[in-house]
Amino acid sequence: MSSGLRPESPAALPSCVEGTDTKIAPIIGSPKAARVILKLWERHHHRTADMAAIEGPKAGGHLGYTREQVKEHESDGYEKEIKEILAVVKEFEEKFEKKIPVIFGGGVFDKKDIEHYLSLGLSGVQMATRFVATKECDAADEFKQMYVNAGLEAVEAALRRDAVLGEGFDEGGKSIGLNLSKLLLEVATIAMVCQTVK
Repeated sequence: MSSGLRPESPAALPSCVEGTDTKIAPIIGSPKAARVILKLWERHHHRTADMAAIEGPKAGGHLGYTREQVKEHESDGYEKEIKEILAVVKEFEEKFEKKIPVIFGGGVFDKKDIEHYLSLGLSGVQMATRFVATKECDAADEFKQMYVNAGLEAVEAALRRDAVLGEGFDEGGKSIGLNLSKLLLEVATIAMVCQTVK
């Protein structure tokens, strides 16, 4: 299952996998998003996530960060939010008496970055763009070559302003606040639904 799900699907995801060994994990970008989806799943399905993925403002998946948010987190590694999200997840670990691994993606480039994020209490990291040009990646060779040939001038943060954003914007790009249905889309873009291997 992927982000192409109907808007109501993330809230109903636990019922979609009920009776199977399928694991579910939301992609989340904020403490509020983590609390909303985990509380929703608890209240309506009496369960929680099997794992969670935090995607920061440098992640390729784009959870709808504003230009201001990207700029704000250019140098801080998103640490404050990571720690707050981990605290939210811990509440649900305690309620459900289970470990919920949390991984982080977005701007993780090398061993030093990995060690840093693990030191914050994360269970792992997600790295994707770093490996696009490898032979193991199933992207088209022409696409991979574009990555290899790209110079520094080709690199820029891509900011989306569309209906997937948890925050609404006016024509000038100024935030006009949150609305719950869009927030649910933010929190419920599903990171993975993996069939467990027995």
